[in-house]
Amino acid sequence: MAAENELEVVLSTKNLDTGTDIPINPLLKCENLDFSSYSIAPAVICALAFVFGIVFCFFGYRCFKAVLFLVGFIFGSILVYAICQEEEVLSLAANAGIALAAGLLFGVITMLVQYVGLFVTGFHMGLFLAAAILVAMEQFWHPTSIWIPIGILFGVGVLFAVINLQWQKTCTILATSLIGGAMITSGAEIGRASCRERV
Repeated sequence: MAAENELEVVLSTKNLDTGTDIPINPLLKCENLDFSSYSIAPAVICALAFVFGIVFCFFGYRCFKAVLFLVGFIFGSILVYAICQEEEVLSLAANAGIALAAGLLFGVITMLVQYVGLFVTGFHMGLFLAAAILVAMEQFWHPTSIWIPIGILFGVGVLFAVINLQWQKTCTILATSLIGGAMITSGAEIGRASCRERV
């Protein structure tokens, strides 16, 4: 009997307004999950982003050719998918197929032509740093034209792409760790957002 009373005390909380105990339901939320509305696409994207982010962070320079392929694949597929979605000519599946094919082609080019891969890796690092600059800048000043953020993104991206060509090993290590951290974070965020939509 004493153990049950202790369990009730542990599973209750105080109501700050009235000072009374409010019992907490001991059923876990995991028992009430409904997997009928489960979407496989966000789960696959989260898993791939997380795994590739780990590879980028910890094995970026060791797996140099694979990382160059992945950087080209990500850059090419996202760019082509964004263009296809903007035009709204084909269906979603057709746009995804075209983006994957273009990503594979661009990934092979960045893997085989080392300087293109280094340029794109440095460009990615510059894009991430420019995004951080834009977030910090937004706290103090809102740009009046859309061309200011585009110019900052493109300018910082090209600057770091050229810097990556000059100091290849150091900048590649920094770029792959930055890209990997961003991929892990974005994978976790996509997973959290898709879980929030289902609950």
